[in-house]
Amino acid sequence: MSETVWVALLTGAFTLASGVVGVVLTHRYSRSQAEAARREDRRRDARALLAQFVEAGTQWANANWNMVPFFQKNAKDQTFWLEWPDTDSGKAIREYSLAITRSGGELRLIVGDEALLARITEATAKMSESEPMLALIDDGRRLQAGKTPGDALSDAWTHYREVREAFRAVEGRAADLLRGAL
Repeated sequence: MSETVWVALLTGAFTLASGVVGVVLTHRYSRSQAEAARREDRRRDARALLAQFVEAGTQWANANWNMVPFFQKNAKDQTFWLEWPDTDSGKAIREYSLAITRSGGELRLIVGDEALLARITEATAKMSESEPMLALIDDGRRLQAGKTPGDALSDAWTHYREVREAFRAVEGRAADLLRGAL
């Protein structure tokens, strides 16, 4: 074989090898950029869901906090309990509850931080405790029967304050994570 053939073969081989290496490097770079974009999308989604979760939880606790005296006062009034869900307050509390359930469920699917997941679970569990409200209604019935009320009013307010604090704990952990890796 002549020198020209060897030069042509080497040039062709070098061109083929550099083309393959270029494709591999381009593919690797594109894949890393796509993964970075997916991570950023996940952070953005998590940020929006966390804001919705905390806001709805705080508003739910505040709305119930404001209704505590009315719940106690109307403990025996069947008309109040039948009509209350259709009031603005009843509808708002229901909407907050639905937003918490929806965003909390989505957060459980995308958040990988165990401490944040634990706080989300604690907040929703605290929110679903019914003992303070049952005691408040029993206390309201005793009060309406002319008996001395217990500490249920204070306990109900304490419960809703604890719910607010549980949602603030979610917000605090989320703020720490969103500054770093989620």
